[in-house]
Amino acid sequence: MKTPFRSLTVAALLLAAANTNAGLYTSPFSPGDGTGSGLIPDADPTGWLDARTISGVPGTIASVSISLNISGGWNSDLYGCLVHVDTANQITSAILLNRIGITGGDPFGNAGAGLNVTLAGDTATDYGNLSDAASGEIIGTYNPDNASGSLVVFNGMTVNGTWKLFMADVSGGNQSTVNSWSLDITTVPEPVGIALGIAGGVFLIINVVGSRPVRNRVGRWRVAVGRWMDGV
Repeated sequence: MKTPFRSLTVAALLLAAANTNAGLYTSPFSPGDGTGSGLIPDADPTGWLDARTISGVPGTIASVSISLNISGGWNSDLYGCLVHVDTANQITSAILLNRIGITGGDPFGNAGAGLNVTLAGDTATDYGNLSDAASGEIIGTYNPDNASGSLVVFNGMTVNGTWKLFMADVSGGNQSTVNSWSLDITTVPEPVGIALGIAGGVFLIINVVGSRPVRNRVGRWRVAVGRWMDGV
């Protein structure tokens, strides 16, 4: 009977360890906090950049979403991407905006001004594509523009390091301003941490169950239960 008991105990440890240190981390940024004005230079591919450092977050990334609050300008002028430089200087990037709505048959694209959106989704079907949004101020949750599911490139990486939001206005006209942006990052525990936790827990359980006092107590309990069953 010891083998099923150990199996159940190990299963419980696996479930408990899988949830250790998991969490959702939200990091809001306003341009005035670090880079001054959030005004995106007009018709300038060198663009605008805001870089922020995150540290001390355990685990690895399970999913990332980014919220953008941008006012003014012309939505189809905008190109944007999110860049992560981790603590080992590995660089990963994902396209967020790619001249919204512009196609071979529509050279003007989305004729609106301003976005208050969250870009998320692990697959192309999680949300509507930003490129399909109706003209005007765009509000809601979408897959990244013309890059559905691209945010999965950050999965499995550490949260810690430098996160950069790059925005460029690539056509002349009105100017856009980044009012704020924020990251929502869901993490899972480090695999090494899980393994160590499980190993330590299993070692403890096996030693406890293997001890003579515990075996004797379990044996007495089984005898008592058997007698009670016989009397029912």
